[in-house]
Formats: sequence, C-alpha cells, structure tokens
Amino acid sequence: MQRLSRLAVLAAVTLVYSGCENKDKSHVPQSDPAGKGWSVKVCPNETKADTVEIWLGIAGKPETQRFWKKWNVGDPVEIQVPEEFRYVPEIWIKGTATPENRNVHLCLKYGDQVAQKMTFDKQEEKKVKKEDKGECGC
Repeated sequence: MQRLSRLAVLAAVTLVYSGCENKDKSHVPQSDPAGKGWSVKVCPNETKADTVEIWLGIAGKPETQRFWKKWNVGDPVEIQVPEEFRYVPEIWIKGTATPENRNVHLCLKYGDQVAQKMTFDKQEEKKVKKEDKGECGC
C-alpha cells in the first residue's frame, strides 16, 4: 500500500511539472524565428582533416574568446553553439585543422541562413555578423 501511494505522488508530481516546460521565446530575436541562433556545420565530404578544433567568442571582445569544441570525423556535422554565444549579433570563430595541410570546410549559420563558409588547411579565424549571407555548398 505504501508503494502504491509513492507511485501516486510521483505520478501527480510528473503531471504538475510536465506543464512547466519553459516555452518562453522572448530572448529569441525576430530575425531567427525558429530560435536556433548560431550553429556550425562541418562539411564531411569536403573535410579531409581528422579533427577540427573550434574556438568561439563575441566579435570585438577578445576576453570572451575560448576553446569550444573538438570535432572528429564521425561526430554530428551540425552543432549548436553554447547558449552564451547563441544569439550574439556578431560572433568570432577560429578553426584549426589536425593534421595540418588537410582541408576543412565548415559553415557558420545563424538560424537556417548560412552566414559564412570557411575553407582552410591550417587555421582560419573570422568575425561574422548574423545578417551576413553566404553559400555553404555541402
């Protein structure tokens, strides 16, 4: 009987909290109605490097620049950036190919729109505005 009452309490708590999901999208800019913000897409067919190291920051604020992620062959090809950078108007990105001299093709997207394509075989860095438009090609 005691076990049954614990299950009833658990079920009641689950029902109460299931309606409490944060659906507030007030922080999402109108220019990105899907609420995706910045993401990075690695073009797997064109990328010959085994690993791509990615650094992120807010453009014009070097103190925010930091290592973010190491992408390896076989990892998901589209990755949303961390919340702290997701909706900034202008982002700084740096990529490094490992091993060097092996091509990397990646696209920086804001929402569903490609803002910048980066192609490099050693290292490249860019400042990209969310309004920028580019072609990805992968």
